[in-house]
Amino acid sequence: FRGNLDVTGWALARVLAWRPGTDAPPAGGTFSAHAEAAGTLRPRRVTSQGEGRFDRLTAGPLRLGDVPFTWTTRDEAVHIAVPDARPFGGRISAEAVIPVSPGKPITGTATLTAIDAAQVALVVPGGRLALTGKVSGKVDVTVPPDVSALEATGDLTAPDLTVQGLPAEKVRLSVHARGGAVGYEVTGESLGGTIRLKG
Repeated sequence: FRGNLDVTGWALARVLAWRPGTDAPPAGGTFSAHAEAAGTLRPRRVTSQGEGRFDRLTAGPLRLGDVPFTWTTRDEAVHIAVPDARPFGGRISAEAVIPVSPGKPITGTATLTAIDAAQVALVVPGGRLALTGKVSGKVDVTVPPDVSALEATGDLTAPDLTVQGLPAEKVRLSVHARGGAVGYEVTGESLGGTIRLKG
């Protein structure tokens, strides 16, 4: 068989909730897409590919705005690529793997270029985190099989980076979101020592 599908304005949280055992997904927004699928019934095999756009996309505490994406299915998983998103005054490219079978986590990696750290700090709950600089680096993201949480860790650098007003060479950022609660830990190297903040 072979076919096409067009969707408009689907709620991302509801789509993620289709997976068995899913709790409240820590992602929101809507998406529209055009998909092409082909396959056989015996043996059962389905492949698909397509492109679309997330509107008002959120991931945990981050508001990413409108984000274009493409995807393909292979190796029993959906592979999503975001070639060029532009939140926080910079650029992000990302890839994610969503297993089709239940019981496996969603994993992803994002590459950040010249992201305004001050804008990121503003969306972190608590209001105690102060960052400045145009940061670049990589962030790894993991979402458990029940899509109830989000864990992200990354190493970021910037020529003009500051943490709580102190110059820093680089920072390691860890963010975890579950059930509406968000926590973070930031570790920075500054003036020959270490700065560590938790929230």
